[in-house]
Amino acid sequence: MREARGAPRFRLRVSGSQPAILAALREIPGVIDATPAEAESYGVETAAERLSAPDLARAIVARGFALSELVEVKPDLERIFLDLTRGSSAIDANAA
Repeated sequence: MREARGAPRFRLRVSGSQPAILAALREIPGVIDATPAEAESYGVETAAERLSAPDLARAIVARGFALSELVEVKPDLERIFLDLTRGSSAIDANAA
Protein backbone atom coordinates (compact mmCIF):
# COMPACT_ATOMS: atom_id res chain seq x y z
CA MET A 1 0.00 0.00 0.00
CA ARG A 2 2.92 2.34 0.74
CA GLU A 3 4.11 2.01 -2.87
CA ALA A 4 0.64 2.93 -4.08
CA ARG A 5 0.92 6.34 -2.44
CA GLY A 6 3.34 7.42 -5.11
CA ALA A 7 5.17 10.70 -4.96
CA PRO A 8 4.43 12.94 -1.98
CA ARG A 9 2.30 15.98 -2.80
CA PHE A 10 2.21 19.20 -0.85
CA ARG A 11 0.06 22.31 -0.83
CA LEU A 12 1.94 25.52 -0.08
CA ARG A 13 0.76 29.05 0.55
CA VAL A 14 3.52 31.44 -0.51
CA SER A 15 3.46 35.21 -0.96
CA GLY A 16 5.05 36.74 -4.02
CA SER A 17 4.99 36.80 -7.79
CA GLN A 18 3.40 33.63 -9.17
CA PRO A 19 5.88 33.17 -12.07
CA ALA A 20 8.84 33.67 -9.71
CA ILE A 21 7.44 31.25 -7.13
CA LEU A 22 6.71 28.57 -9.74
CA ALA A 23 10.19 28.93 -11.20
CA ALA A 24 11.77 28.70 -7.74
CA LEU A 25 9.72 25.64 -6.78
CA ARG A 26 10.53 23.85 -10.02
CA GLU A 27 14.27 24.34 -9.57
CA ILE A 28 14.36 22.76 -6.09
CA PRO A 29 16.03 19.33 -6.32
CA GLY A 30 13.40 16.65 -5.72
CA VAL A 31 10.44 18.68 -7.03
CA ILE A 32 8.78 16.92 -9.96
CA ASP A 33 6.16 19.58 -10.69
CA ALA A 34 4.62 22.73 -9.23
CA THR A 35 1.27 24.16 -10.26
CA PRO A 36 -0.77 27.17 -9.15
CA ALA A 37 -3.92 26.49 -7.16
CA GLU A 38 -6.12 29.05 -5.45
CA ALA A 39 -4.86 32.50 -4.35
CA GLU A 40 -1.20 32.28 -3.32
CA SER A 41 -1.44 28.47 -3.12
CA TYR A 42 0.60 25.98 -5.09
CA GLY A 43 0.51 22.23 -5.54
CA VAL A 44 3.91 20.56 -5.45
CA GLU A 45 4.68 16.96 -6.38
CA THR A 46 8.00 15.63 -5.11
CA ALA A 47 10.08 12.57 -5.83
CA ALA A 48 9.38 9.80 -3.30
CA GLU A 49 11.96 9.59 -0.51
CA ARG A 50 13.89 12.54 -1.96
CA LEU A 51 12.43 15.71 -0.44
CA SER A 52 10.79 16.06 2.98
CA ALA A 53 8.37 18.79 4.03
CA PRO A 54 10.99 20.54 6.22
CA ASP A 55 13.49 20.46 3.33
CA LEU A 56 10.90 21.95 0.99
CA ALA A 57 10.07 24.69 3.52
CA ARG A 58 13.75 25.58 4.00
CA ALA A 59 14.35 25.66 0.24
CA ILE A 60 11.48 28.05 -0.54
CA VAL A 61 12.30 30.36 2.40
CA ALA A 62 16.00 30.33 1.40
CA ARG A 63 14.92 31.67 -1.99
CA GLY A 64 13.41 34.72 -0.27
CA PHE A 65 9.71 33.84 -0.27
CA ALA A 66 7.32 34.09 2.68
CA LEU A 67 5.89 30.62 3.34
CA SER A 68 2.73 30.71 5.45
CA GLU A 69 1.45 27.14 5.02
CA LEU A 70 2.78 23.75 3.97
CA VAL A 71 0.50 20.70 4.13
CA GLU A 72 1.04 17.20 2.78
CA VAL A 73 -1.89 16.25 0.56
CA LYS A 74 -2.87 12.64 1.10
CA PRO A 75 -4.09 10.78 -1.98
CA ASP A 76 -7.72 9.73 -1.99
CA LEU A 77 -8.77 6.12 -2.53
CA GLU A 78 -9.73 6.78 -6.14
CA ARG A 79 -6.20 8.07 -6.91
CA ILE A 80 -4.63 5.03 -5.23
CA PHE A 81 -6.89 2.66 -7.18
CA LEU A 82 -6.07 4.36 -10.49
CA ASP A 83 -2.34 4.30 -9.75
CA LEU A 84 -2.50 0.61 -8.81
CA THR A 85 -4.50 -0.41 -11.88
CA ARG A 86 -2.37 1.72 -14.21
CA GLY A 87 0.75 0.02 -12.82
CA SER A 88 -0.66 -3.49 -13.25
CA SER A 89 -1.82 -2.67 -16.81
CA ALA A 90 1.70 -1.60 -17.73
CA ILE A 91 3.13 -4.79 -16.24
CA ASP A 92 0.58 -6.94 -18.11
CA ALA A 93 1.38 -5.17 -21.40
CA ASN A 94 5.12 -5.70 -20.93
CA ALA A 95 4.62 -9.41 -20.12
CA ALA A 96 2.67 -10.04 -23.32
